[in-house]
Amino acid sequence: ADLRDAEMIQFHPTGLGGVSAHQVPLLTEALRGDGALLVTSDDPGSADGLKPLAIPHPLGALGPRDLVARTVYERLKSGYPVWLDARQVLHLNDHFPTACSLARQNGFDPLTELLPVVPVAHYVMGGVRTDLAGRTSVSGLYAVGEAASTGVHGANRLASNSLLECLVFGRACAQAVLDEALRTPADLSPPLTAIPDKRPPNALSQDFRRRIQDVVFGAAGPIREASALEKGLAELTVLERQWTGAKQTASSSGKFQQDFAGFRSFLETENLFLVAQTVLTAALKNKASHGAHYRCDAVS
Repeated sequence: ADLRDAEMIQFHPTGLGGVSAHQVPLLTEALRGDGALLVTSDDPGSADGLKPLAIPHPLGALGPRDLVARTVYERLKSGYPVWLDARQVLHLNDHFPTACSLARQNGFDPLTELLPVVPVAHYVMGGVRTDLAGRTSVSGLYAVGEAASTGVHGANRLASNSLLECLVFGRACAQAVLDEALRTPADLSPPLTAIPDKRPPNALSQDFRRRIQDVVFGAAGPIREASALEKGLAELTVLERQWTGAKQTASSSGKFQQDFAGFRSFLETENLFLVAQTVLTAALKNKASHGAHYRCDAVS
């Protein structure tokens, strides 16, 4: 199927830092709307001399998500910490129970402590190119939701617009699928692709998944440039070669498994290599900055 805008990945500026998991919890932007501040320090090792994070926009920390995320990213890359200070937010526990719970689950008390933040990949504007009913370039294949590229988000989605997209396009897609199914004889349905009976152990797939994520974020994070993208693609080639070897070793040593978790993890890791290479290639080819795709070496 045809893809579109694979490089258009939106980053959330306030993932909770200091978390070891690769799925970082988000601290809602509504916290800043209610008075929480993004702060930093010129002392890399402490919170002494706190000051507001300087964001080049009239609205400061309430500015566009991509700009805030890039500012946080640049500050962290320079070796200085960034925190969300929510201590002055009124009725914090009552108004933001989820954020408070996430912070406490990860060892932070938002009522008395600064919350370290990091930008995290949040939403993909690109995907499988579709029409208004979710049809793709492949007959009989439909896509809807974040997997689809409908074009309604442009290069920078507005918060929560994806929910409206799902309501509108989800209904249209369901109706189109139903109409096609009623017109398609059962004997014309494509056969299911055979899947392997056994897969590598789940831990192996998860390890490679984390390594792919690290490469992609390092190369195609909030700020991108050609040299980093080219390096990332080269690293993915090496990593994919290692993955092939690891699968062969696991198979010959009798460590392949049949559990569902291993099956799902195996498929996701296999697909993730292709997705990662597609994202980095698209980001490399798009030499201009547009919305969430920011090239520091952009051609003006």
